[in-house]
Amino acid sequence: MESTFRSLMKWHGKRVRDFKLIQGDFLAQDHLQLITEEATIIFINNFAFTADLDKKIKDAIIKNCAPGTKIISTKAYAKSKAVPELRERDLNDLSMMLDVTSLRTVNAPASWTGGHVPYYLHVVNPAKIERYFEYKNKKNSSTPSLDERRSNSSKTSQRKKPTSAEPDNKKAPATKTKAKKRLNESQSKNGKAQKRKRG
Repeated sequence: MESTFRSLMKWHGKRVRDFKLIQGDFLAQDHLQLITEEATIIFINNFAFTADLDKKIKDAIIKNCAPGTKIISTKAYAKSKAVPELRERDLNDLSMMLDVTSLRTVNAPASWTGGHVPYYLHVVNPAKIERYFEYKNKKNSSTPSLDERRSNSSKTSQRKKPTSAEPDNKKAPATKTKAKKRLNESQSKNGKAQKRKRG
């Protein structure tokens, strides 16, 4: 495999550093320390992995990777979510500590199939959790509490709702003036009618 890799890289015009191939279970304790503490780029071809194996990889490897570690896989280990999109139910999800993007692929991107294979880039970003709580605290402080909303609503209704005495006092003078005017007009008409009868 080493000679095949070197010849393939040479054919593409790429230079390679010294490397060491290790065969075995990458979840074994001997390999976990190397992967989580030293690796900066991890490729996981998990296209056909079982859900149980993917969960073990999440718990044993991804959650313990150093900040900035890049993980490329053929199945996403978390949803791509910005900080404002995160919710409390995501606290136990890897989306809280991973920035996930879908990579642009090419035709026949894998040697083991001619079909479409997606690739996802995950960047370990624990600061995302801190930004989530900062965003949440800021949002909560700018949103009035239920008691404050009720108090503001009560004050608004008191300002807008007139007292029962107000409309009566305002309308009373106008009503009395009109009534007095009509009474005078009625009395004047009656007086004229009586004079005509006598005449």
